[in-house]
Amino acid sequence: MTEVAGRYVRLVVDSAETVSPVFAKRVRHLLARNGIAAVSDDGWYPVDAFARSLARLGEGAGSDQLGRVGGKLVAATPAVLRADDVDTALATLRRVAREAHRGPAADRVADFAVEHPDSDRTRRIVTGGDYLYPTAFAAAVFRRAVVAGVGDERVDADDVVVESVEPPADATDAFRVSW
Repeated sequence: MTEVAGRYVRLVVDSAETVSPVFAKRVRHLLARNGIAAVSDDGWYPVDAFARSLARLGEGAGSDQLGRVGGKLVAATPAVLRADDVDTALATLRRVAREAHRGPAADRVADFAVEHPDSDRTRRIVTGGDYLYPTAFAAAVFRRAVVAGVGDERVDADDVVVESVEPPADATDAFRVSW
């Protein structure tokens, strides 16, 4: 069974608290319903139950809130925030995501590739076919990592645009990120 580290599950719960108490209560309820009732930083939890909880959370009006949680998760990851450029931030995010998972599919459930399609201010990010996390969550995570990597006062967070684009046949999602 592939698992996700408890510290990341807790970061999602903590991030939900900053969105609203009602939203945080919903997060805890969905996690419990999927078998993750109590969260310990040192624990490991079934990644499919965690991803299922996030997917359910993102249904309907919750997708904006789920996106905010994804962005806050990256904001609480110092290694990504310390990156000197976009490519380093995304490579660090990829490494951190791999370290946050263990088990047979650990290298695939949160994996993505970064491509440089047409400009030094654009990246195409493609999630692997076994990527489990919801689109709104992934988009926000990638956006926040790019904001961290840009690190230029002249580029506001609102200037970083993430668009869903057609993924290759063997991928779950694809995004065009520009700034």
